Amino acid sequence: VLFLVLPQITTAATYAYVVPKNMRVQEIKPEQIKEAPPSKPAKSKISLLAPPRVIDQYIYAVAQHHKVDPLLIRAMIQQESRFQVDAISPAGAQGLMQLMPGTARELRVSDPFDPLENIFGGTKYIKSLLDQYHGDVALSLAAYNAGPGNVNISGGIPNFPETQGYVLQVLQGYLQLKNM
Repeated sequence: VLFLVLPQITTAATYAYVVPKNMRVQEIKPEQIKEAPPSKPAKSKISLLAPPRVIDQYIYAVAQHHKVDPLLIRAMIQQESRFQVDAISPAGAQGLMQLMPGTARELRVSDPFDPLENIFGGTKYIKSLLDQYHGDVALSLAAYNAGPGNVNISGGIPNFPETQGYVLQVLQGYLQLKNM
């Protein structure tokens, strides 16, 4: 099934930079992220859902800044955290785009639970992977999930059920969003 989906979305040339007419988008610069006051993760056991309109504005602005399809970012966030700002995976990945603490530090994300910082860092990371894998969305998603080292060693999508499922789910979500 994965290989039937891939030809439709594996090149950067197929990206559609779509911003709804009713949504104003402002360019966000990295220096603005550093100056943003950090928010604290939720202390309650009830997971926080990010305000959808605000998150959509962040997604579109950050995606435009990094020249990544905002629909891809939206599909990734849906799969990674289901839009739960305070999500933490069993492996320790944090926030909307599930950044590992080391990756977050490398991306200069000081608060992975701050939606804007998290989306900025995650989008910057997927953009670097898209560049590294010459626009191949599936390989870039696999590297986002399993790490570039595993993708490079395997010469493709690693034979990890979690990674294969992740790539398929994000690609299916992405295609659904593109067809809306």
